Amino acid sequence: MMSFLNDAQRWIEHEGATYIRELEIGTGQVIVDFGCNAGHYTIPAAKVVGSVGTVYAIDHEQTAIDQLMKTAQNEGLNNIIPIISSKPAIDLPAASVDAVLIYDILHYLNADERKNLYQSANTVLKDDGILSVFPKHNQSDWPMWHLAESSIEDIIKEIENNHFILIQKAEKHLIHDDNLETGIIINFKKSKTI
Repeated sequence: MMSFLNDAQRWIEHEGATYIRELEIGTGQVIVDFGCNAGHYTIPAAKVVGSVGTVYAIDHEQTAIDQLMKTAQNEGLNNIIPIISSKPAIDLPAASVDAVLIYDILHYLNADERKNLYQSANTVLKDDGILSVFPKHNQSDWPMWHLAESSIEDIIKEIENNHFILIQKAEKHLIHDDNLETGIIINFKKSKTI
């Protein structure tokens, strides 16, 4: 009997892990998914890092965290640490994280909040860590709220001004609000000079 998966199921079961591996995330790493919502990126990341890795799932909504943890349980994953926080910051030890994912969240944050988030990401990332950003709702992509007037180049410059160096800007097949679509991903490494 053939089963048909919707976009979100296909992403969770197959495509998400492939995407996470493209970020050079692997077994045993420590990942932060900031603004994780229901876990469309948390779950694939947890599968990729395996039982010896950890994914910190940070969100301000208890219902989103509850949904994420139910999915994790159904997937047999016990390497996700949920964190409820309304602060635009990552409160983890310095240099303890291999990758920070900030996907579809920046448009909710004003300039000061974004700066605080970038600075805390810089602090928690290891020297060779990656900051990966999916800046939805910018000037060219359903403009909304705090990013409505910002281009991708503006967002890149803003992140670079917070001690990061752009290493990749690419169109990728991604999940957004339960639908697969093409979006722009911008990836950064920490700057050596602060």
